[in-house]
Amino acid sequence: MNNYYILKFICTFFLIAFTGLLSEVSAQSYSGGSGTVMDPYLISNKSDLEYLSENSGEWGKHFKQTSDLTFVDADFQIGGNFYNGGSFFIPIGNLTIKFTGSYDGNNKKISNLKFNGGATFYVGFFGYTTNTSQIKNLTLLNEQVNVNSGQYTGGLVAWNEGSITDCYVDAVIDAATNVGVLVGNNRGPILRCYVTGSVNAGNRVGGLVGVLGAGGSISNSFSRASVSDRAVQNLYGGLVGDCGGNITNCYATGLVDVPNSFRGGLIGRRITGTVSNSYWDTITTGLSTSDGGTGKNTTQMNTQSTFNTWDFTNVWGINGSINSGYPYLLNNVPPVLAPTTQAFDLVFSSVQNVNFTINWTNGNGSARAVFVKQTNTGTVSPTDNTTYTANSIFGSGTQIGVSGWYCVYNGTGSNVTVTNLSPGTEYRVMVCEYNGGAGSEVYNISSATNNPRNQTTLNTFPVVTSSAATNILSSSADLNGSVNPNGLATDGYFEWGTDNTLTTFSTTSTQSVGSGTSAVNISANLTGLTPNTTYYFRAVGVNLSATVKSSILNFTTPAALPTVTTIAATNITVSSGTLNGTVNPNLGATDGYFEWGTDNTLTTFSTTAVQPLGSGNTPVDISENLSGLLSGTTYYFRAVGSNSAGITKGLILSFTTNIPGLSQWEPFETLFLHSLYSISFVDGNPSTGFAAGEQGTILKTTNYGVNWTTVLSVPGRWFNSVQMFNSNVIYGVGTYGMIYKSADGGNTWTDQSINGSDKHFRSVYVVSAIEAYAVGFAGTFYSTTDGGSTPWVQNTQIPWSMHSIAMSPNFSVSGNGIIAATDGYLYRRTGFSGTLNHINIRQTLGVYDYLNSVVWLDDNNAIVVGNNGRILKTSNAGASWTIKTSPTGNHLRAVEAINFGAGEFVVIAVGDNGTIIRSHGFAGTVGNSWTVESSNTTKHLYGVSLPSLAYGFTIGEKGQGDSPPGPASYVNHNLTISTTTVTQINSVIPERFELKQNYPNPFNPITKIDFSVPKNEFVTIKIYDVSGREIFTLLNETKAAGNYSVSFNSQNLSSGIYFYMMRTNGFVQTRRMVLMK
Repeated sequence: MNNYYILKFICTFFLIAFTGLLSEVSAQSYSGGSGTVMDPYLISNKSDLEYLSENSGEWGKHFKQTSDLTFVDADFQIGGNFYNGGSFFIPIGNLTIKFTGSYDGNNKKISNLKFNGGATFYVGFFGYTTNTSQIKNLTLLNEQVNVNSGQYTGGLVAWNEGSITDCYVDAVIDAATNVGVLVGNNRGPILRCYVTGSVNAGNRVGGLVGVLGAGGSISNSFSRASVSDRAVQNLYGGLVGDCGGNITNCYATGLVDVPNSFRGGLIGRRITGTVSNSYWDTITTGLSTSDGGTGKNTTQMNTQSTFNTWDFTNVWGINGSINSGYPYLLNNVPPVLAPTTQAFDLVFSSVQNVNFTINWTNGNGSARAVFVKQTNTGTVSPTDNTTYTANSIFGSGTQIGVSGWYCVYNGTGSNVTVTNLSPGTEYRVMVCEYNGGAGSEVYNISSATNNPRNQTTLNTFPVVTSSAATNILSSSADLNGSVNPNGLATDGYFEWGTDNTLTTFSTTSTQSVGSGTSAVNISANLTGLTPNTTYYFRAVGVNLSATVKSSILNFTTPAALPTVTTIAATNITVSSGTLNGTVNPNLGATDGYFEWGTDNTLTTFSTTAVQPLGSGNTPVDISENLSGLLSGTTYYFRAVGSNSAGITKGLILSFTTNIPGLSQWEPFETLFLHSLYSISFVDGNPSTGFAAGEQGTILKTTNYGVNWTTVLSVPGRWFNSVQMFNSNVIYGVGTYGMIYKSADGGNTWTDQSINGSDKHFRSVYVVSAIEAYAVGFAGTFYSTTDGGSTPWVQNTQIPWSMHSIAMSPNFSVSGNGIIAATDGYLYRRTGFSGTLNHINIRQTLGVYDYLNSVVWLDDNNAIVVGNNGRILKTSNAGASWTIKTSPTGNHLRAVEAINFGAGEFVVIAVGDNGTIIRSHGFAGTVGNSWTVESSNTTKHLYGVSLPSLAYGFTIGEKGQGDSPPGPASYVNHNLTISTTTVTQINSVIPERFELKQNYPNPFNPITKIDFSVPKNEFVTIKIYDVSGREIFTLLNETKAAGNYSVSFNSQNLSSGIYFYMMRTNGFVQTRRMVLMK
């Protein structure tokens, strides 16, 4: 006998002896029961189980487990109750003392058992059971078995000869030979059992049973455990390694990872026995062959019809959500186990400030839950059998207690995007694999590579700045700013408006500024702005992190350029005209004025006074009257508007001042039957005048010479001269020393005649209401300085007949005067001494003509006319004279001048045979040249008066053969060139202002123009020629609402194109008409 057997004998002896000692105290070592079939010992804790495993005297008794038992690592460490010298849990039963009783697991579990057999034989929860033993309704979970070289190893039973029913084992076994997760070597019946886990061994290895010996059977059972080889051996099977018994209604799915021969998806080798209605998964086992059974792919193995002979009513069930879709046992449904492989390699992508995406590699769970916490340490521990509702919006999913771990994903995928995170914040993420459906989840809470893992969100609030607006115009501007995205996709835009708080605002279009980390300039062009208005704005940056607004800046649009229209000039005379236009300030404080001059480009120009026009938004009429213009001269002008935005100039228009005398002299009737020698009007008032003549008669008109009435008659005499000082004071002188004065406009007259005189007065000059001078034949010369209150005073300095006397315009200062006398005699008065100086033009100029009339232009310039067309002029107040060329040889009887501004004069002289001549120019040049005008008469003309630029009058000798018999001859120099008559068509109130086309058109010389006025309004209708020069005013008065017609007589116009314009407050319309003669 060698040493091995001696040692074995000694150990067995002592074990038997020790077991016998323990058996004496067994009755008091369980939680209840008496150990009989009817009253089994109750195993309710690990102490009960410890006592059973370590007391062989108990191995023939009967047991029933009443609660789940869970072992921990400390139980198998030194000092732990199950350390047992390092062999850990002692198997129940061995080769010497076998287990002969029964163990009812009562559908309870034992978890985390450990075995460390070394070279020991018969290692398992039960080491050796006899054919009398019964094991049922027991589950062993997460069992670990390590046997270096011993034989017969099983998770439930190492060597079984009894019955095993409705048991399940999940174990990891590393052993030598004759190894199975359920049983190492089986000689008894196994019914409705299954296993999971793995087995790694050297020979005769099966997922369920290592060796199925003769007399042994397996029915309605399966293995999902993997099988691998410890050494290069034989006989490996997914269900059974070496088969000598019967197998019915079984299957295997676990990987059979061995390179050797005698390997099979279901059975490694079958010596004897039968295999019926049994299968293996050719995909998951990795084998397409087996020494028995039928191979099917996974889909087929998940299909009930594959197992068409099985009892799916009482024994089997099949459901895609249970047991990975493989058939399962109705009375022993696989418990849900935590996955053995945890998810790993968490990777973060698309990390932003408030979100990131988590990707991971899945473990072997049926699903997984992802938990996130705002922290940088710790792990998550979800509770089994608890469903955690996921929501990728952080903080919205189920929280584990109050731990701060929120479920953000629950499913079968491998990524999730989490939102609602805080910028610049660290988060910890852990993925937990689990098995089981809702309410039956079992989680793997262990850590794995890069699981859990931390990630910090970006601190990506955009940084936004506004910059000063640029390119600011009256209706547009550019807004400027910058946005730094800080790493997150960001848009920028502007808020703007007139609210200085931007509580209400408009927005510009968004501009993508990318996801960089540098400031990006943004700008926006605003149009349609209101001039002269302050606008406020700010830049805005928006991304998933936040909306950030800059501080508010502002700018003010300048006033818009004024809108300017130049309108045709009006009220044109020989020396004046009114410039017209409109200026729209366009909301800016605006001034208006005119540029004008004789340069048709207005490169050089004068300006009128500035007119403030306010800051409204509608056109404002502007006008300016120019005076002192040159007659017959074309002037150019344009309206101008100026404000802070700049200057706008209207189009250049032009007008030509009138030329006095260009119009015809027309006859008028006084119904006086005798000659008239003198006529007088007050300057500026052509309506009222007086004429004097034969029969001692003085006539008066108050309607521009249309009608005349006799206001004084002295029979047997005649008046040679009449002169008005004003509308009230009038003097008349004539034959036989006759002097009459009226102080009430000719209503009554005072006789101031020189009594008993036979001297005849030819001329009177009235200096003031009380000062007057009268001269006449044969040295007749009288004056008054008290208005005739006392007799006129005689002056005897001149012995000759005197025909005319006139004082200078500034007589009250200079005292200058001139007397024109007979035979070329001229006398000059200077100062107030009254001394008269003879100017001997007879010798100096050789003039001997009667000098009939004198007129002053200013204090230095005067003109004298006389017989034979004689014309003389002085430019030094009469000190010296020059002869001017005359266009006529007829006697010139009277001369008159009118100043129409800026020292410019028209001088008219009249005389015999209807002579009328005219000179036009400044005081220094007028009289140098003369033109003859048509008077339409051959009668002698004795007097002339020019009260205004529009009217001139001349009178003369009585008619010969005229009708009525013996009328006086006269002509009227009336500058009016046309006549009009306005009639109302009807009183129907029209809807709008309207100027209609004239008819007929073309016309000669009369045409009608209809117009409509919808309300009481001041209406102007004017005629313009093609150059824009105003020709005539048809209407210039307020008209009531109605329809009107105006008749226009253009007898004095020449053929051509003319324009007529109707203008009211807010309405202007122009039409064209053609005059064809």
